Amino acid sequence: MSANESLSFPLSLKRSHNRFVLAPMTNTQSLESGELSEDEAAWLERRAQGGFGIVMTCAARVSAFGQGWPGQLAVDRDEFLPGLTRLAERLSAAGALSIVQIHHGGFRSPTDLIGGVPYSTFSSEPTKSVPYGARQMSEHDIEAVTQDFIEAAVRVKKAGFDGVELHGAHGYLLAQFLDPSVNQLTNRWGGSFQNRTRIFRDVITGIRAACGQSFMIGVRFSPEDNQPDSNGAHLAETLDFMNLMHQCSVDFLHVSLWDWRKSPVSKVHGDGTLLDILCCYKSPTCPLIAAGKIAENADVDAVINAGADMVAIGKMAIANPDWPRRFGDSSFHLKYPPYSESYVKEQSVGESFVTYLRRWEGFFE
Repeated sequence: MSANESLSFPLSLKRSHNRFVLAPMTNTQSLESGELSEDEAAWLERRAQGGFGIVMTCAARVSAFGQGWPGQLAVDRDEFLPGLTRLAERLSAAGALSIVQIHHGGFRSPTDLIGGVPYSTFSSEPTKSVPYGARQMSEHDIEAVTQDFIEAAVRVKKAGFDGVELHGAHGYLLAQFLDPSVNQLTNRWGGSFQNRTRIFRDVITGIRAACGQSFMIGVRFSPEDNQPDSNGAHLAETLDFMNLMHQCSVDFLHVSLWDWRKSPVSKVHGDGTLLDILCCYKSPTCPLIAAGKIAENADVDAVINAGADMVAIGKMAIANPDWPRRFGDSSFHLKYPPYSESYVKEQSVGESFVTYLRRWEGFFE
């Protein structure tokens, strides 16, 4: 199998012209209101023109109370539809499948952005790991945020995108439901695995009913709780979660590995990499996207050969927007950091994104 080959998604019957995905990257380029800016549209369109088979937006908030950072894209109100529609049209014209990642920050939503104490699956005063404190969600809160996700997906479809990805990774709200050490609910959303995954099932069922079979639904997840405050699942539950998502008929799963080479914390499944294990348990009808330090042509080949169906490129897509189109071309050479700011800006990276990237040690000269 080659990364240049097309991939069909069995449920929606959509087709990606290759195995490259632009990873959903925080870029802080939206306007203060959450409206799409031209800088953000240009950033995404340039990667579609560069050959990425799927282009994903940054995490887009489904609720003003779930905003995660300044300059975050919003899909929580109809007033944002004109800009979203133009973006969907531009990505489609460039030949990419377009996916909006939908997101709620939970306890990671800064108080100064949302105007109150964020809510989650537990309550807490401010601490080092819970810097804004947290208010435990009521049943009404949970039902409301479930509806927020569904309505955001309906809005995304109305704008003309091919689908959505639920952000269930990196300790944001959906991941907070999954993690038994964080989910302290005692109602039907807490306790057992079935209860802790209920919000995923309800959101997916609601989106499918409202948007139909041809609209793509994916889920991004963290495979292991192997870092402090990562709010991920343990590997055994991760495999159960993958199976459950297959049963829910999602179109794809997207695993955030941080490093595709890493070994699992648990050794129950042998000495293979975490990616090897996940690929052994994936469904043939539910493509698996893998992300995590994929920075060389050899990395792409290795991840595909391990059994992943697609590779998600984040950091390397910033300075190499044409990588998918030039993959396999011996005259094409990837560019590595440190970069000049002027070169990065030439790759359709706006000033706000450049400012955000300055925090990455060694990225700029």
